[in-house]
Amino acid sequence: MAVTTPFFTALDENWQTHQEFAFLWPRDLKNVNFVIDRIIDMKKNGYPIANPVSHFELFRQYFNNPKLRNPVSVCHLGDNVVSIDPLGDVRVCCSLSPLGNINTARISDMLSTNEIEVLRNKMKACHQTCNALINCFFKEGDTVG
Repeated sequence: MAVTTPFFTALDENWQTHQEFAFLWPRDLKNVNFVIDRIIDMKKNGYPIANPVSHFELFRQYFNNPKLRNPVSVCHLGDNVVSIDPLGDVRVCCSLSPLGNINTARISDMLSTNEIEVLRNKMKACHQTCNALINCFFKEGDTVG
């Protein structure tokens, strides 16, 4: 997995340069590229690596340009993810307002409102650089080229 903007932090294309998070970002891109090349070679030689080669190529592009936003990808987080922060606030996207709180409402009730479809559609049209699509929600064919 590529290091991306920490969850529940403000979206910021330069997050990796801030003192609070800079330690997360790799300092030596030559080594990052070496590791990515090695993993790709292993994948091509039959090692049981689930990610497609195109996913590792996207990692390479991202680490070389962290402001990269995959323009052909569509965010499906709202269809697949519910995040609950330490206070119990429930979100389908870390950048959007909470749907509610598990201390005062049931998740099933939060996910069955009309508002949830509006949020999901908003997320599918999103063009912010949150980079959630680089890791868990990468889809083959959704690559920058």
